[in-house]
Amino acid sequence: MGNAHRSLDPAPAGLVVVQAAGPAATEARAVLGLLGVPTVVEVEAAPQPEVAEPSVEAATGEASQADLDSIAALTAAAQNPALQFHAAAQLGRLLLRLGRVRDGIEWLEQATRATTTVREQRLDVMYEFADALERAGEGARALDVFADLDFDAAFFRDVPERMAALRRALGEGPAT
Repeated sequence: MGNAHRSLDPAPAGLVVVQAAGPAATEARAVLGLLGVPTVVEVEAAPQPEVAEPSVEAATGEASQADLDSIAALTAAAQNPALQFHAAAQLGRLLLRLGRVRDGIEWLEQATRATTTVREQRLDVMYEFADALERAGEGARALDVFADLDFDAAFFRDVPERMAALRRALGEGPAT
């Protein structure tokens, strides 16, 4: 485990202050940089003992310290309405990659409800959300999300085919 003790506090004008030491500072800044978030990294003079967040660590199992730091940074960033869409989407993707399917689905769903100005990004997240639901065995919910996606952007990717396959699997007939 790293020697980081970090907290993220929203600062004026969307600036995020990251207090960290060592690799945690680099990782947090990289994650937030990918989101286009201006950051200031404050390195503490002496590393403080690590304070575990039981809900994060217990649920991640084999997650690396960098993963834990990223989860914490993205969770904090998602509290800022200006960053919520991107942070929630990235967090959902990360959690899915770590095998935390339920948590990943929840964050992707949160991203679909957040504000974004780029339509294609919203469509991509809706698709990922529906795909994750389908893989998790929630075919009916996945079909609903794919239907919303098809309504918003007819013939987006393979949505019509995915909807047809889900309808067959659920024993529903074709849409009329």
